[in-house]
Amino acid sequence: MNRHLTLIAVLCLGSLFSTAQENNPLINSAEAIQAGVKLYDDGKYKEALKEYQKVKAGDTNYVWAQYEMALTCATDSQFTWGIKICEDALAGIKERERCPELLTQYGILLDYDGQQERSLKIFDSAIAVYPAYTMLYVSKGTTLLRMKKYKEAEKVFKQTLLINPFSASAHYKLGLCALNQGNIVPAYLSLVANLLMEPEGRFAMNSISLLDNIAKGKDDIVELVNKRTEEPDENFRMIEQIVLSKIALDKNYKSIINLDDPISRQLQVICEKLSFEAGDKDYWMQFYVPFFKKAFEEKQFEYLVNYAFSGVSLPAIKEYNRKRKKDIEAFTTGLVEYLKIIRSTRELDVAKRTTSGAYYHYENGSLIGKGATTNNGEKLTGPWEFYFAAGNKKATGLYNEKGEKEGDWKYYYFNGQVKGEEFYRGGKQEGKETYYFDHGVVSSRASYKNGDADGEHIIYYRDGIVKAIEQYQNGKLNGIRKSFTTAGLLQSEVNYVNGVQNGGFKTFHANGKLESEGKYVDDKLSGPYKAWYDDGVVSVTAQYDQDKPTGEMKKYHENGKLKSVENYVNGVVEGEYISYYDNGQINTKYTNKKGKTDGDIQYYDKDGKLYSTVTFDNDKPKVAKYFDKTGKQISISEVSKGKLDLTTYRADGSKKVFTPYSIKGEVNGTQVFYFGSGKEKETNTYVNSELTGPSISYFPNGQKSIASTYSAGKKDGYYISWFLHGTKQEEGWYAADELQGEWLTYNEQGVVVSRTNFLNGELNGIKTAYWPNGKLESETLYDMGTLLEMTEYDTTGKVLNKVKLKNGTGKFTSLYITGKLCSEGNYVNGNLEGLYKHYYFDGSTQVLQYFKNGLRDSIYRSYNYGGKLSAEGMYKLGDKTGTWKYYHEDGSLSRTEEFKGGKLHGTRTYFFKNGKPDTEIAYKNGDRDGLYKKYSEEGVLVYQMRYDEDVLAGYSYLDKNNQLVPEIPLVQGNGAVRSFYPNGNAAVAVEYVEGSQHGNYKLYHTNGKLSLENTENYGNSEGQLKEYYADGTLRSVYSYLHDNTHGPYKEYNEKGVLIEEGGSYNGNDHGEIRYYDESGKLKQTRIYYYGNLLSVK
Repeated sequence: MNRHLTLIAVLCLGSLFSTAQENNPLINSAEAIQAGVKLYDDGKYKEALKEYQKVKAGDTNYVWAQYEMALTCATDSQFTWGIKICEDALAGIKERERCPELLTQYGILLDYDGQQERSLKIFDSAIAVYPAYTMLYVSKGTTLLRMKKYKEAEKVFKQTLLINPFSASAHYKLGLCALNQGNIVPAYLSLVANLLMEPEGRFAMNSISLLDNIAKGKDDIVELVNKRTEEPDENFRMIEQIVLSKIALDKNYKSIINLDDPISRQLQVICEKLSFEAGDKDYWMQFYVPFFKKAFEEKQFEYLVNYAFSGVSLPAIKEYNRKRKKDIEAFTTGLVEYLKIIRSTRELDVAKRTTSGAYYHYENGSLIGKGATTNNGEKLTGPWEFYFAAGNKKATGLYNEKGEKEGDWKYYYFNGQVKGEEFYRGGKQEGKETYYFDHGVVSSRASYKNGDADGEHIIYYRDGIVKAIEQYQNGKLNGIRKSFTTAGLLQSEVNYVNGVQNGGFKTFHANGKLESEGKYVDDKLSGPYKAWYDDGVVSVTAQYDQDKPTGEMKKYHENGKLKSVENYVNGVVEGEYISYYDNGQINTKYTNKKGKTDGDIQYYDKDGKLYSTVTFDNDKPKVAKYFDKTGKQISISEVSKGKLDLTTYRADGSKKVFTPYSIKGEVNGTQVFYFGSGKEKETNTYVNSELTGPSISYFPNGQKSIASTYSAGKKDGYYISWFLHGTKQEEGWYAADELQGEWLTYNEQGVVVSRTNFLNGELNGIKTAYWPNGKLESETLYDMGTLLEMTEYDTTGKVLNKVKLKNGTGKFTSLYITGKLCSEGNYVNGNLEGLYKHYYFDGSTQVLQYFKNGLRDSIYRSYNYGGKLSAEGMYKLGDKTGTWKYYHEDGSLSRTEEFKGGKLHGTRTYFFKNGKPDTEIAYKNGDRDGLYKKYSEEGVLVYQMRYDEDVLAGYSYLDKNNQLVPEIPLVQGNGAVRSFYPNGNAAVAVEYVEGSQHGNYKLYHTNGKLSLENTENYGNSEGQLKEYYADGTLRSVYSYLHDNTHGPYKEYNEKGVLIEEGGSYNGNDHGEIRYYDESGKLKQTRIYYYGNLLSVK
């Protein structure tokens, strides 16, 4: 191997990955949002929006990004866009916890956009759902303020402060309401309260400015007083007159604190004159006066003033606060305690503020519930409601006098959907328990007795299909536990005794047949074990003792013949190991000692000839020898300085793989697989026998087919696949073997045909599909694999069709670009269920298929336009099964296939239009295995090929005596194929490279005239493909590009008259397809749009 070339390839790959990743980076959404927030804080709003837009729908932080976008739009005066962002995010919201802030921002944007009435409705509806979310109230009040509805705004801010008396903005804006109604003393108290809440807050400087204006009795303040329509509370009227008289500003009025300022002087006189009147139910009297009066009477006035103005950069204030730090801390602690009791009771009336009954409880500043307590809050008692921080219900239930749960208890998701239902008696769970997914489908049902699970416990998948059925006694599993597949099929049965697996167990294939059977003793596999293939053929027989295999273990091929025999002693493989081909011939043979391979491993070909021996010492390979069919050694790899560079060969002598082993016997470095021709097929990087680093696969032409990166044996990093001709096919990210982020898919022409978002391997977010001309075709929205919404567009980009499936349930329809019905079916909990039907443009049936739990099941039929059958067969739980038939447009049989478990298994036969077989291919479990026979249109064998496990091994044809000539080998599918008819005429001429046709392909009629000619590029048809009648008349001309029909085509009858012509794009009919009668007269024209038949005339 040329290591310099390998290094260059790795460097090129690094450059390739770098470019691809720049075009499609895996976004760390949290970092993108944080970058956006920083740009926002710096006033760079346009740049911030670009960062937020990097976060795609389906990302776990998508709604957070949408919120930040909406906030930025509001600040940047992009109100219309911001409103749409909020509406879109709320319509498909997954992170329900962000609903309150989104709704708040939505209302704010509507307000800024001049839609105040609509804004108020949003706030009201949101407050009804999230009654403790302060910003909803503040924002509603702010909208009313902007509308100059001061009385209504005042009411909202009053309510806000009872729920959250620590809201600085609510104090400030309540002060604005009072001031704009000419009530200067209440305004003064509220504005000072704003400073006490946040001395350096957003509204601190505004509050100080307004307080200064009031203190100095400026004209605008006096004007507000003179214009008011209602007189202030009687207890504030005299104080107002004193403030407006400016007596406190007179030098003869003595300030009781060192700080001498108009604001503090007026506050001093207000506090001197304030008198709490318990019977006066005025808001400011009950909310503010008790605190301000108490602070004044307890000689804390100076602490109050200096703390309130601590945000002002005055040396005297800062020095005072530094010296009196402990006193100020004691003052603020008292303030907090005063406000806490208001928050806990939400009572304005001082006399009613008591925590002797039910009250609101908080933890770390967040609301957690409402209810009564005893023992200094240690014991919960009576009815309780628990809340999310926004005030929406989290749980409801009752505690008895002992503080134990009693009676019915209900639990809720953030979206209000019931999460669970339980019943308690004396603190112990009793009776039925039901839990639900967040979309309302039951997630589990159970029964309890005296606090322990007792009886049947059923667990469900998100779509409502049963996942498991368990039996409990006294809190422990007892009896048969059954598990089921996502399709609802029985997957396993295990017996439990007192929570431990004891007794027999069974597992099942998807078709319901037994997969394995054994027995557990005290949670460990013990006794006979047997396994089967899905057709009932035995696959494994073994014996276990406490989870360890013991004695003889036999494995079998699907045809029932022995595959391998090995022996175990106390769980460790010991003695001779023999494996067999499915024809009964020995494949490998070697000896194990105490679980480690020791001595020679002998490898035999299917003909029984030895082709390799690999010598192991203590489980480490030391020497590898390879032989040809005569027994001559063709290669040897030996340990050198403790390391082994092992090159292995196939039984036919072709090089297979190079593997570098370290001193420890671990694979370290680059492993290389080879085509039969000796070219590199695949390179993988290993570290300590784990795939770690780049992995590259190649086509036979040397072009890369796949490039990916591994970490600890799992795909982790960027992945790219290519078509044979070098354009990209697919690219995207893996993380720990799961698809992540956005994946792009291309067609053979290099056009992006889809962008799909994944989260942890599941479709999540938006999948966008494009027509080959780049126009938007559709957008589908997924939530962790569940289809929620689909939007189709016409060729101008306008919405053509929109389907919404609530929680993945509802009727689904798709339309042609003309607006006519294309297909319809029904989804249930994210799965297609029942009949799904496709139509032609005129309403005639195109496809009939049936689904069960999202999988095709039962009959499948498709029809050509005009009503004749196109294909028919059966599906079983998503897999094709049995015989499938396909038909030409005239109704004649075109192809038959035999399937087993979704894989071709049996014979695939193609037919000429005269009914005779064209090709017969033998398949085994999806691979070509056995004979491949090609016939002429007259029914004479053209050639016969033999495949061995999908590898082309050789070919033959009939001699002049109609006997097959000896097989001509094609080593690993490489070599020229030249066959002849029994009459001596040439039958076919083609070159095969790595099992694929390459170069000019010519097929002849039995009379020696050309039947078909085209050019193959490693199995891909390129350029013109021409077919001829036996007399040499042209039958058809098709244009191919990258193995797809692409461009114009024409078909002729035996007289040379044109009977059909049209065009295709990348394998699909596109544009006009014209049909003519035998005389060449136009009889029908069909119009296609990238494979979709739109009209016929």
